[in-house]
Amino acid sequence: MGAGPNGGDGQVMSIAPERVSHSEQVSRGGVSDLRTSERYLRAAVTDLIERNFRDPDFSVEVVARHLHVSRRHLYRVLAGSPTSLAEMIADRRLEWARRLLTGPGNLKLEAVAHASGFASTATMRNRFRAKYGLTPDEFRRAAMAADAEAS
Repeated sequence: MGAGPNGGDGQVMSIAPERVSHSEQVSRGGVSDLRTSERYLRAAVTDLIERNFRDPDFSVEVVARHLHVSRRHLYRVLAGSPTSLAEMIADRRLEWARRLLTGPGNLKLEAVAHASGFASTATMRNRFRAKYGLTPDEFRRAAMAADAEAS
């Protein structure tokens, strides 16, 4: 297997979380330790997304596995967030795609989708339109027009 999108061998880059069960947290220090653990988990999720969003195989399941928690626990900890974990990953991919669309080189949509971690150009196009109200091509043309006007 060749080098993955993160420069490694396809392995997800992560930080090493401490494996402590809910019952151990409560028995050792109660709610305060649990809150600390939840803050740590949120920070670890954010870090994992930032380092791995370009990998099309990166998903909620991968995050849960790397943090040694169940998907259910992960969803419970992130319940107060305005977006779901899957949306967080997709949003980070869309931000990167926007950046690539307005950057130098005029990359083809297929290359933008691949570099942003989308499994296909169609998936990127559909998510992009749903979030921004424009297709990636329309967005690029509007950005180019705005740049030309500003010059």
